[in-house]
Amino acid sequence: MLPVMAVASETPHERHRSRSRSRLVALVTLAVVGCLLSLYLTSFQLGLVADVWDPLFGAGSRRVLTSAVAQLLPVPDASLGAIVYALDAILAALLVSSSRTPSGTPARGERRLAIALAVVAVGGAVAGVTLAVAQPLAVGTFCTLCLVSTAISLVLAIGAIAELRERLRAASAEQRTPLEAVE
Repeated sequence: MLPVMAVASETPHERHRSRSRSRLVALVTLAVVGCLLSLYLTSFQLGLVADVWDPLFGAGSRRVLTSAVAQLLPVPDASLGAIVYALDAILAALLVSSSRTPSGTPARGERRLAIALAVVAVGGAVAGVTLAVAQPLAVGTFCTLCLVSTAISLVLAIGAIAELRERLRAASAEQRTPLEAVE
């Protein structure tokens, strides 16, 4: 006869925490990749790199990155993307390493960090989509790495919103009385 091993069941909170941690690590990784990509594009815009790699649109990236749209600001527009990605990475990393209350629920500071992450990530996604739409309209071509950056921004925004929603749901569940939680 085989011995029966006790299987530890995860509580809903433990499952949420594990899922949240995995999501946040993925967001940190994506944000770092986006930051490195934006720094590469910035280095081209500053003249530190002679040419920019574009496997799909050839000279499209060069045309987009040197266009009037890309030069509207006094700094390279890709550098702003690098800053937003760095903020995304920092906020997500802070959430990964943040502490919980003794009951195991998110602390108020964590909710604020999750709100900040969602706001920054959604702002980056809106800017990325706006620039992606402007590429064919203003320049008549696309930039492959710019489109990749926009895709990264969209995934970061979706992940940040999901993280915020789960944290707000957990906070509201804790505020309910035991009788309300049963209903």
